[in-house]
Amino acid sequence: MDQTPVFGAIDRAITNVAEAEFQRLSAGVGQDELTQRVHGALESLRKLQQGISPEYDDPWVALLYLTWYQPGHIQLAHHLFEMMKEMRGSRILTGSHYRNVQIVDFGCGALAMKFAVAMAAADTLEEGHQIQPITVYSYDKSQAMVKVGRKLWDCCKVEWENDPRFKTLATSVKAISGNETHKRSELDQMVQTVDHNHERWLGAFHIAYKDNVGELDAMLASLVEKTDPHVGFLTCHDDPDSVDRLRRISPFRDDAYLSREDSVTSSIDSLVAGVTQWRKGLNCRMSRAHNHLNRDVIWGFPGTLGRIFLRND
Repeated sequence: MDQTPVFGAIDRAITNVAEAEFQRLSAGVGQDELTQRVHGALESLRKLQQGISPEYDDPWVALLYLTWYQPGHIQLAHHLFEMMKEMRGSRILTGSHYRNVQIVDFGCGALAMKFAVAMAAADTLEEGHQIQPITVYSYDKSQAMVKVGRKLWDCCKVEWENDPRFKTLATSVKAISGNETHKRSELDQMVQTVDHNHERWLGAFHIAYKDNVGELDAMLASLVEKTDPHVGFLTCHDDPDSVDRLRRISPFRDDAYLSREDSVTSSIDSLVAGVTQWRKGLNCRMSRAHNHLNRDVIWGFPGTLGRIFLRND
C-alpha cells in the first residue's frame, strides 16, 4: 500500500483533532497562561530524551505528543509488522488456522498499534488474501492519552471511509474491534477474555523509563503468563540506557521464542506537512515563542530499536 495518501489522511486527522483539542483546552485561558501551559508540556516531553516519563496525564502533553510522536509511532509499528512478515515467511493477520487475532497493546499511548494493524490488514487484503476478525485491547495508564487516541481513531476512520482510495483500509477497520482503557482493573478483565484458541500478540511500545522500569518487569511477565502470546513486540529509543532497560523487562524467554532485533530510522516529515504547519502556527497564538515549534522535522525516531519475538511452536 502506498503510504503517502494514507499518511496524508492521518496528517489531516491529527491536524483536525489537534485544533479541536486546542480550542477545548484554551477556552477561557489568557495568552500568558496559554503560553505557560504549552511551554510546560513541551518541556515535559523533552524528558523523553533523558529516559524519564513525561506527565502524560496532562491533556496539553497528550495534545502535543499527538503532533510530535504519533506519526512516527504508527510508521514504527507498521515497520515491525513488515519485519514479522519476513520472519514468518508468509502473510499476517489472515487468521491462518486460528479463528482470529487478539492483541494486547500495553502502554498504548494514542493507539499507534491500532492504526498500524489497520494498515497491515489493508496490505493483506491488497495482496488478495482474506482477513479474519481482529481484536485490539489497548491499555495506557494515562486517561488523556487514551482519550486523544480514540478521537484520532474516530476522525481517521471518517477520512478512510469517505475516500475511495482507502477501500481496503475501510474494510480492515470494520474487521477491528476491542476496547481502550486507562484502568488496570479493566485491563485485567480484558485479558481474562483472551481466547487461547486464537492467535495472540502482546505489544509494548516505548514503555520503559528510568522511573517506572521497576514495576514493568512483573507486569509484563504476568501478561505473558496469562495470554501466552504467539508474537511479542518491544520497542525503545536506540541508545544504550534505553536498550538495557528494555532487555531487563523483556518477559519473552529465549528458549520459547525466536527473536529479531532491528534499528529503525523514521523520517516522515514530508508526509505530515499539515501537522508541521499546525505546530508552527501555535507559536502565533502565544505571548512567547518556542523554538521547537518552528522545526520542520518531526520529533520522530532518529534511532529506534524494535524487537520481535515469535513463539517456537
